[in-house]
Amino acid sequence: MRTLARALALGGQLALLAVVVAWAGWLAPAGGQPAALRAAVVALPLLLPLPGLLRGSRRAHLWAALVTLPYFTHGVVEAWAGSRPLLAGLEIAAAVAAFGGCLLALSLSRPRRGGVAGTSARGPRRGRS
Repeated sequence: MRTLARALALGGQLALLAVVVAWAGWLAPAGGQPAALRAAVVALPLLLPLPGLLRGSRRAHLWAALVTLPYFTHGVVEAWAGSRPLLAGLEIAAAVAAFGGCLLALSLSRPRRGGVAGTSARGPRRGRS
C-alpha cells in the first residue's frame, strides 16, 4: 500500500508537471516572454521536491503536497473563467492525485510509537502540579 501511495504521489506530480509545462510553454497565449522561460518558471517549484519523492523522503512528500496547492487553485480559477476547461480539469485532477498521494504516503509512513496509552518516548505523562 505504501508503494502504491508513493507511486500515486510521484505520478500525480509528474502529470502536473507535464500539464503545467505544456500549458505555460506552448498552449497559453503569448505574453511577450519566451515560451521556454515561462515553462521553466512555472515548473521550478514542482521540480524541487522531485529527488526526495524518488527517494521516498517524508519531508519531500510534505513539501510536494504544499507545492501542489497553488496549481490546484490555478486550475479552479481557469475552470471557473472558462478559457481552457479541458486543461484546467487536467491540472485539477493531477494536483488532486499528487496531493492525495503525498498525504497517503505520509500517513502510511508515519513512525509508530509503541507502548501504553498515555506514554510517549519521553516517558509517562505527568499531571499538573
